[in-house]
Amino acid sequence: MQLVELIGYASAALLMVMSVPQTVRAYRMGTAGVSALTWWTIAAAVSMWLVYGLRTESTVLIVANVASLVVTAATLLVLAHADSGRWFLSAAGIVCALGLLLVVAMLVPLGVVIAGAVFLPIASRIPQLRASVASYRASERTSVSRATWVLAATGQTGWLIYGVMLGDPALIVVNIVCLVMAIMLLTADFANPGNRSPGLVAAG
Repeated sequence: MQLVELIGYASAALLMVMSVPQTVRAYRMGTAGVSALTWWTIAAAVSMWLVYGLRTESTVLIVANVASLVVTAATLLVLAHADSGRWFLSAAGIVCALGLLLVVAMLVPLGVVIAGAVFLPIASRIPQLRASVASYRASERTSVSRATWVLAATGQTGWLIYGVMLGDPALIVVNIVCLVMAIMLLTADFANPGNRSPGLVAAG
């Protein structure tokens, strides 16, 4: 296996598991300060990268994004359950929505998929960044998982290196911007006085 493939798989593994700490934290501590819109947009972005991988026959992208979509859907399920209190209906809605998105993405021109794959990961960070900054200004305690965004930043650094090695402009652009936004999000969460309140579990 070549070095570039190893970097791709390692980065994929990091982004695959990034949602796990957030899922666990939201399930245990609630969803305060966690943007559901961010996670829906992440799921849409992962779907676009999966379709991009299928249509360009990239094994790394296919494996990475199938796994990422499953664990991201688990995060969506916990967030949806917090609002509705219904596991089955929440799961059915998520599966139907993501399934429909994948079908549509397989039918539209590849250029549309590429545009979505580049734009959506960047757009996905904006709602959570805004929510984290608002929580910081209000000194409100949140359930945002720092571990999730550290994994995201590390994985995006790997994908940036992967994109540079392959000369892939889409991977380079999306991961530079997402890396910067993940760092900004973490900075806001670490600086938030509300997250230093007694009783807050700092880890995760």
